[in-house]
Amino acid sequence: MRKGVLCWLVPAIFVGAFLLFPIYLLVLRFPDIDLFQAASRHGNVIKFTFFQATVSAIFTALLGIPGAFLMNRTKLPKLFKSLLNAASMVPFVLPGITMAVGFLLTFGNSGVINAVLSRFGIQLSILYTFPAIIMGHVFYNFPLFMRIVGDSWSKIDGDILETASIDGCDGWKKFVKVELPLIFPSILTSFLLSFVYCFTSFS
Repeated sequence: MRKGVLCWLVPAIFVGAFLLFPIYLLVLRFPDIDLFQAASRHGNVIKFTFFQATVSAIFTALLGIPGAFLMNRTKLPKLFKSLLNAASMVPFVLPGITMAVGFLLTFGNSGVINAVLSRFGIQLSILYTFPAIIMGHVFYNFPLFMRIVGDSWSKIDGDILETASIDGCDGWKKFVKVELPLIFPSILTSFLLSFVYCFTSFS
């Protein structure tokens, strides 16, 4: 019971200390609080920042959980897992400017994707749009999400899973009733980390 409480408490303290408390201090120390409250554009910016961070974290989770599953709960060839693991390191080892140029060359108006689509009379304007923000955030946060959840998944006691199978709990049912509760703290932690990173990226 105590361990379960700690699994929820630690991420909550992290978010409170590094996100909510600084925002509170920012509002408290604003030179003219009335002006701050009256300026609707500031409120719109904050709302959008929360919204894009939430959407980014959700899409990161939707990709990160399956990625962690592929890496730790499947019998895929080791070569495939090694390639996926190496690819997940790209955002951590390449400079930000390199990644920006890569996105420009791929998704820009004269990028690779539009060069192919133009043959079919299609032109996409992806850069500097909301989907582009989400794509960039997911690209950077997916590897972290996958690794944190995957590490937790790999530490599940095999005897627990075997016992569940003996009791007739297989496939999706075993995931929902056995594995998901065990890895949920890592999912929550990864989600909150992704949210914070996406939120602060607008600074």
